[in-house]
Amino acid sequence: MSRPVRLIPVGIALVFSCAACAGGEGATSAPSSAAPSPDQVSRLQKAPEISVSGDPFSALDAARPSADRRAVGELRRGADRLIAYTEGHRCGLQVIRSDGEKHPVLSLDTAMPKNDDQGSNRFAAGPYLKSTATGSGTSKPWASMSCGRNAMVIEYSSQDTATPSKPRGSVSAIEGPKGNKTLYVAVGDDKARKKILASLPRRP
Repeated sequence: MSRPVRLIPVGIALVFSCAACAGGEGATSAPSSAAPSPDQVSRLQKAPEISVSGDPFSALDAARPSADRRAVGELRRGADRLIAYTEGHRCGLQVIRSDGEKHPVLSLDTAMPKNDDQGSNRFAAGPYLKSTATGSGTSKPWASMSCGRNAMVIEYSSQDTATPSKPRGSVSAIEGPKGNKTLYVAVGDDKARKKILASLPRRP
C-alpha cells in the first residue's frame, strides 16, 4: 500500500533555510555606536555648583531663562571677572567687569559633543566643540571655548594682562608663554584639569 507524499512549497523551505542561517551558531550582530542619551549626565555636569556674587546671569535669564544653569568656576584677571557655567549639555562663559555689572562684556555658549566621533581632540580629555567671540569694552576681550562632556577649556586674552586671581570652583588656570597674552582655563574634575594643563604651553 503506497503512502501519500507531502510536498513542502519551495517558498516556505527557503524561509526556513534563511531563518536557520541568520540564527545559526556563531551568528553575531553589529556593535551599536548610538549617541549617549540626552538624559545621561556627563562628567562636566557633575562639577559642583558654586555661589557667585552679584547677578552675573541676569542678562542671560532675561533672554533665555533656564533652571539648569549652574556656575562651576570663577576667576579674575584685573577688572575682568570670568564665570564658567554649565546649562544641561552646554558649556558657557560670562565675562563681566565688576560685581555690580549685569551686562557681560563677553558671552559664549557651546553644546557638548553628542558622541566621541564629534568634535576635535586638540586638548586632552576631549573631544570638544568650539566657539569664539570678541567682546566689548576697553579691555577688548577675546575668548575661545572648547566644550566637552568631560571638561571645558577656555582661552582668554584682553588688554588687561594682570596676574589672574586664585580660581574658585572646578577651575585651574595658567598663563601662556612670555609674550602671549592668552590665559588658559581648564574646567572639570581634578584629573581632567591636570591632563589638560600638562599638555599646554606655559609661562616659565
